[in-house]
Amino acid sequence: MSQIRLNWIAGQAFKEKQRGVPKVIAHQQWARLFMGGLGCWIFTELVCPAFAINIRHDVPDASYLTLGAQPQFNATVRLEVPGTDVTGTIIGDGSWVLTVAHPLDGGVTPTEVSFTKNAITYTGTQIVLHPNWTGDLLGGNDLGLVKLNTVVTGVSPAMIYTGNGELTRIGTKVGFGDTGTGAVGSTGGQGTLRGAQNVIDAFVSNSGTVITTDGANSRALFMDFDAPDSPINFLDAEGDDPPSYSGNNEALGLEGMLNTGDSGSPLFIDVGAGVWRIAGVGSATVTEEGLYGMNHPAVDERISDYGDAGVWTRVSTSSEFILSTIPEPGSAALASIGGLALAALWRRARRQPR
Repeated sequence: MSQIRLNWIAGQAFKEKQRGVPKVIAHQQWARLFMGGLGCWIFTELVCPAFAINIRHDVPDASYLTLGAQPQFNATVRLEVPGTDVTGTIIGDGSWVLTVAHPLDGGVTPTEVSFTKNAITYTGTQIVLHPNWTGDLLGGNDLGLVKLNTVVTGVSPAMIYTGNGELTRIGTKVGFGDTGTGAVGSTGGQGTLRGAQNVIDAFVSNSGTVITTDGANSRALFMDFDAPDSPINFLDAEGDDPPSYSGNNEALGLEGMLNTGDSGSPLFIDVGAGVWRIAGVGSATVTEEGLYGMNHPAVDERISDYGDAGVWTRVSTSSEFILSTIPEPGSAALASIGGLALAALWRRARRQPR
């Protein structure tokens, strides 16, 4: 089992001016990154709430827009939350949205959360945060559920993944956040749905301090933004990381990374026969400073450029919380989205082996 150990030295909040608007971003500094006995690097990283999707600099944006518009991702919505917009996914009987806890924490009331789908506006009536949520973006408990005032019509709710076979699968992330490219970082432009793909490289331990390939005690998924013209990435710093550690050191055709506004964005995996499940929910980006050489100045504060990484709260390890909170699809949902097949899928998700 390979591990990267992260030694924390600080955790604080700071304000960053972005497009002239002060913005509070969670900040945690890491002093050392140890990987087995193969070496260590001294550097600083920023861990920020997940920001829409940054894309490859050499692939047309239209390709990412087309991926995000695929019908299997139609349950993805842009949630309006006081002070920000995030992403969520309609699940269950169609009257619940799965997202992250951090934008809902701190006194947000259910009626302050809303979204519009097919020209109909839906508002929240209840917010349920993961019982173990502490504010730690990397701890694997950054999950929130929003009960809606009515069932969403014209949309098939997404299903969650309850197995344990996430590692090395290709994940498709879908979100409404800012965009940009890996070459320059985030450039803004929230509100447009995009999709992107990445290999699920590793897990983050329950403590939030170890990146590992052991999923037994891990509640978060970890992926890095691979550059198309270099094998060096977060998990292969200066080429010292064994190739067997990372699930993939080469950029996928639609490689991408979380960006501002992508908090809560679903990470879908294809479990076979075109059946898609939510394996993760976008929680944070990890921004390297001074570690990655290509196109990086000595101090690199760009968000979601090549070499950065993303953390998704792992859905399978919180499936009991999710499935015990939201109801099985009922008659209203069955009438609106197509019947008994949905109820059968829901029951199957509860006992899904992988």
